[in-house]
Amino acid sequence: MNSLKKKIAGLSIQGILLVSSITLLVVMMVVNRLLNSFMDMTDERAQKLVHEMTANSKANEEQVAQLIQETTLSKMKSIVEHDVPTLQTPFLENSASFIRRFIVDSYHLDPELLHVSFFSVQKGGIKAWQIASRQLPNGCDPRTRYDQANQSWIVPRPDGPDLVVPDPSLARLIDAEGYFVQEIFIDKERALEAIAPIYDKDSADLASLKQDGEAIGYIRYVISLDRMDRVIAAEHEKAERALQKTIAANTEAKRAIAAIGRRFEVFGLLVILASSCCVLLFSIRHSRRKAELLAQPVRQLRDAAQVISQGDYEQPVTVKSDDEIGELAEAFEIMRKKIRTFTSNLQGLVDERTRQITFEKAKMQEILDNIELGIVTIDASLTIDAQYSPYMDKLFATKSQSLAGATLQDVVLSPLRLDNDHKDRIVESLKIGIGQEDLSYMANASHLPRRGQFQVARDQEARTFSMDWNPIMQDDQVSRVMLVIKDLTAELEMQRQVAAAREQNDRLMQTVSEVLRSPRERVFPFLRKARESMQLLKNHIAHQDFESALIDLHTMKGAARTLRLDSLASQVHEVETMVKHGDSEGLQSFEIWLQHYLDVVQMAFGFDSNAPTATIGDTSLFHLVAQSLPVLLEHAAQSRLRVQRISIDDEILAWPPHFIDTLRAILIHALNNAIDHGYALPIRAGRPHRDVEINLSAQVVGDNVQVMIEDHGFGLDLDKIRQRVRERGLSRHFEEHPAEALLQDGFSTAQEVSLTCGRGVGLSSIAKYVQEFGGRIAIRNVAQGSGTQLEIAIPMSRFQVSHGMGRVG
Repeated sequence: MNSLKKKIAGLSIQGILLVSSITLLVVMMVVNRLLNSFMDMTDERAQKLVHEMTANSKANEEQVAQLIQETTLSKMKSIVEHDVPTLQTPFLENSASFIRRFIVDSYHLDPELLHVSFFSVQKGGIKAWQIASRQLPNGCDPRTRYDQANQSWIVPRPDGPDLVVPDPSLARLIDAEGYFVQEIFIDKERALEAIAPIYDKDSADLASLKQDGEAIGYIRYVISLDRMDRVIAAEHEKAERALQKTIAANTEAKRAIAAIGRRFEVFGLLVILASSCCVLLFSIRHSRRKAELLAQPVRQLRDAAQVISQGDYEQPVTVKSDDEIGELAEAFEIMRKKIRTFTSNLQGLVDERTRQITFEKAKMQEILDNIELGIVTIDASLTIDAQYSPYMDKLFATKSQSLAGATLQDVVLSPLRLDNDHKDRIVESLKIGIGQEDLSYMANASHLPRRGQFQVARDQEARTFSMDWNPIMQDDQVSRVMLVIKDLTAELEMQRQVAAAREQNDRLMQTVSEVLRSPRERVFPFLRKARESMQLLKNHIAHQDFESALIDLHTMKGAARTLRLDSLASQVHEVETMVKHGDSEGLQSFEIWLQHYLDVVQMAFGFDSNAPTATIGDTSLFHLVAQSLPVLLEHAAQSRLRVQRISIDDEILAWPPHFIDTLRAILIHALNNAIDHGYALPIRAGRPHRDVEINLSAQVVGDNVQVMIEDHGFGLDLDKIRQRVRERGLSRHFEEHPAEALLQDGFSTAQEVSLTCGRGVGLSSIAKYVQEFGGRIAIRNVAQGSGTQLEIAIPMSRFQVSHGMGRVG
């Protein structure tokens, strides 16, 4: 078979052989000798120049590589210096959720980061907090552990076997003292790896913490050096272009030299031209005859192809030729038969696919019709798509009109309780994000609310909806956004009711536990008296007698602390603060709270708050102090004090019942004042530690019953009292007799208010009680820095007492 290639070659060779032979002989003989010397010299200079440019290119590549590596090291150091302080506090506070979210966000924000992880080391054990890498772009399971034997991370996966991530360099990095950087290869890619420890630098250094087995956090980064390789490649390509340009210039020089020789070739060219004309005439005549033989089957094949392109697959392709055109015609005939067969089956395939698409759309619409979620999709113009869940009509009360074609602003943002600026930011964020890459959308997603209050109808209360904004990707861009809305109103109301029930239960349990800690024969009378005192307190407030109200509240608080009714004492303390500032509404709230407290006690113990308060029989000073002793010891212990001795010298065998409550209140205020101002506050201010010693005595002196309460603390700071007198603008009398200023209402030297001191009510309360019985009170230093003595004298005419001698230590 004569091929088409042979036919074409036969036409060309006849002329080419003759022309080429004559040209080569003439040109080589005339020009060769003249140009050899010039070409050699040009080649030598060109090779030298190429060598110099190659050396300079390598030097430039090394300089660029060093500069980029230094830049990458600086960037790594900057990241570590920024992130270590950021993660120090969450790590010390064990805030795992913040650290896990921070590591994943850091990985996604910088495309050059190949690996970001945070783990802690304690007593040789390694715990992974979070790992983000190409294998784990969204972080690792919290159960991830480090297999030190195989030097690998074991990452659990819910849908398959555990993922094993080799990490042989971890042990060497942990042993480094402080910040450490090295160059590594990850998946045949060069990268820089850095690790920095995170620990409480104020408590101890890193070596001490490792030795003590304390937990030490480590943050680890791996930055790709791919950018450096690309820059080096670019520099190399630039050098190659310059080299090629030089070679081209050298070639141009060679051409110039060759032009010189062309003047010597004119004669040879004339000879070649004459010979070529003869060959050309012969070739044209012969080629026309051969071309006609080739064109005929090609035209036949063209006509057959046009018939097929017009859709006629029944007419066969008949071209007779014994070369490649004949083979092409046979291939056309086979293609015609296959197209005819495929066309006959195509309509059936189209019908089947149409039925599948219709079924899938119906199934999707059935899901949307039955799901109790509002689901819509919006495009770049924020227009709602035609396919949405009917539950949207229920959420936004739009049954009378279709949401298809409506805007997000009219349907969702209009009833949302947000200011217009915030709504504008939502609209702008969506318009900017849709049509862009996923990273751009995520950068603006922070302006999209996840929960909001919606006022759907004027006659209904606002409802709480959650909003989930999901980007729909197409061709690596966000084409639309799916908004999923859920009504959380009922769920949040249930959570509120559960929280209220839990709070009420906790309050009930606290009240019961407090009452169980103290003798009920003392608690019940106190609660009845507290209830009876509410009317007296309201009278004080009504007459603007805040001083008397504060004294009664302070006494009630001290009695509650003595009975270890801590929650009641705390409530009274808060009411004191409000009354101190002239706020009478706090007393109303406290009355409601107290009634609830009494209801709980009545329900748990059968306590009757309306029963008359029993009169307490005669008792001794010892019994009154013994009742307050547990709270007194607890108060001292809270101030880190040790009670060494409390002595009681009581010559009064039985105190009259109508004076017992007053005496108890006096003792509570006096003992708390002695511990706070005699010991705790001076020691807190820098005085040396001193154990608590208090002497109490009661005796008949002349026509008076004298009660002495003496501590062995640091005594009265008279200079500080005078300074406070001047600050408050009191009379000059109190500068000359500073101890008497302590008996004034609201006068205190304490810098802070606590449950036991700071309001200036304790000593003024004692003074009021003593004055009500026609007595007198005095306070003085025993000796400078050796204790304080409180003396109370009450006329015996105000009550009858039996007196004898008793001493308790």
